[in-house]
Parts: sequence; structure tokens; C-alpha cells
Amino acid sequence: MSDMNLTQAADEIRKILRGFKAVEQVSAALESVGSIQNAGKEAETQLGCIKAEIQKAQEELTAAKVEIQNAKDEAKKVSADAKAKAENKMDKLAKEAAEFAAKANEDACAMTAKVEAAKLDLDKVLTDRDAAQRELDDLEAKIAKVKAQAAKLLGG
Repeated sequence: MSDMNLTQAADEIRKILRGFKAVEQVSAALESVGSIQNAGKEAETQLGCIKAEIQKAQEELTAAKVEIQNAKDEAKKVSADAKAKAENKMDKLAKEAAEFAAKANEDACAMTAKVEAAKLDLDKVLTDRDAAQRELDDLEAKIAKVKAQAAKLLGG
């Protein structure tokens, strides 16, 4: 029996060793599961950080889009204001040019009228001068006749 007991004891020890191996395998499996869980938690943490970074980037993008739109709106306003000022200036200059042209035309008409009047005056003066010259010529001719008659009468 004693041999049997040793054989049984050896079997029992083998069974115990198999149990320890199974426990060792369970321990290794638990360690692997723990590593996987830790890796999963780390991945979830990284995923949360990545989501936060994406959210921050989206907020920055939205803010940039708002700034761009505001800049476009401001540029449109500045352009419209400049266009309105330019149009007002052009209207004012066109009005001033029209007034200047009208005044110049009016002055030209007045000067033309004065020139026409001066020409009429000159024509009258020339006509009067010609008439006076004829009258002078007649008088000189009469005087010459009278002198000739007087010279004849006086002894001539």
C-alpha cells in the first residue's frame, strides 16, 4: 500500500501542479485582460483628448469663419461708402462743370453781343466819319472856290 500511496501521492502532486498551471494560466489571462483594460482606458482617454482637440479646432474654425465674414462685410461696407462718396463727388463735379459751362456760354453770348454792338458802333462811326470827310471835302472845295473868287476879286 505504501507504494500505492506514493503513486497516488505522485498523482495528487501532478494534479496539484496541473491546478497551479491552470492558476498560472488564469493569472496570465487576467494579466492580459488587465493590460487590455488598461490599454482600453488609455485609448478612451486619448480619444477624449482627440475629441476635445477636434472640438477646439472646430470652434477655432467657426471663429475664423466669423472673422472672415465680418471682414468681408466690412470690406463691402467700405467699398459701398467709397463708391457713394465717389458718386457724390462726381455728381458735384458734373454739376459744377455744367454751371461753369453755362456761365461760360452766357459770358460768350454777352461778349458776342458786345462785339456785335461795338461793330455796329464802329460801322456808325465809320459811316459818320465818311460823311464828315465828304462834308469836309465839300467845305474845302467851297473854301478853295471862295479863295479863288476872293483872289479874283482882289486882284488876282
